[in-house]
Amino acid sequence: MATGAIGQNDNISHAILWRPIIAPPNNIIDINDKLPSTNTKAEAHGINKHLQVVGWNISPLGFAFRYDDASKVAVNLNDEIRSDLGWTLDNASKINDFGQIIGTGTHNGAGAAFLLTPNR
Repeated sequence: MATGAIGQNDNISHAILWRPIIAPPNNIIDINDKLPSTNTKAEAHGINKHLQVVGWNISPLGFAFRYDDASKVAVNLNDEIRSDLGWTLDNASKINDFGQIIGTGTHNGAGAAFLLTPNR
């Protein structure tokens, strides 16, 4: 498995998940099609053994995202945390097999790193 970004004819960077064990054309998932915004530039940065992918949506409004290949759903990670905490999650860099995500954003207006741990 691999993640990354590819350019298309639309001059937009597309976040992708490549699954080599699945026959083409279904082996490449364009995560941009799953993101909660349109006409977006995005990059995928991390993946775990459950085929959960994290990255960032670059435009029009930047945000960190998580894509789950099992459910075929991508979410803005800012929608997954309480808004009163003062965080804006801009880029998700890595996800481990427990679903913990590290990345960068701002906390109360200052740049900061974050660690998200899912509720189980």
